[in-house]
Amino acid sequence: MSKIVEANDKTARYDADFYEWAKEQAAALRARHFELLDFENLAEEIEGLARSDWRELRSRVVQILVHLQSQFQPGRRSRSWEATLALQRTEIEAVVRDSPSLRREVAELIDDAYASARRIAAKEIRLEQWSERFPPTCPWSVEQILDADFYPAPSK
Repeated sequence: MSKIVEANDKTARYDADFYEWAKEQAAALRARHFELLDFENLAEEIEGLARSDWRELRSRVVQILVHLQSQFQPGRRSRSWEATLALQRTEIEAVVRDSPSLRREVAELIDDAYASARRIAAKEIRLEQWSERFPPTCPWSVEQILDADFYPAPSK
């Protein structure tokens, strides 16, 4: 019975004051006081960190793909266009430097990210039938998408 009460107490602290709970859990981990650890919520938080990095990666890839779509939008390029591509690629490199296994995730999320990027790019130019302007599948390789020096030539 006391273990159930202890578990409920840990969850109550998690629900009542996340910041304090996190500090307590970090201290318990460092001191190797395993009996004080809230394993279920710790596992969820760690999984959440992984999801957060993945979502950041996907978001940045979508932004790159939206900007690369300007290849199919004559007159849409500018210095800020290049700066946005440079920023997103730099930030992806930082995320991947911290979590190298995410690099292989880029290839896995391209199809979904490209579909989102097509819709966003179409909204930007108020294009109702976006399929008429943008290719149905991503025309760029993962290497091109992440390459700091890749800027596709404008379509005619």
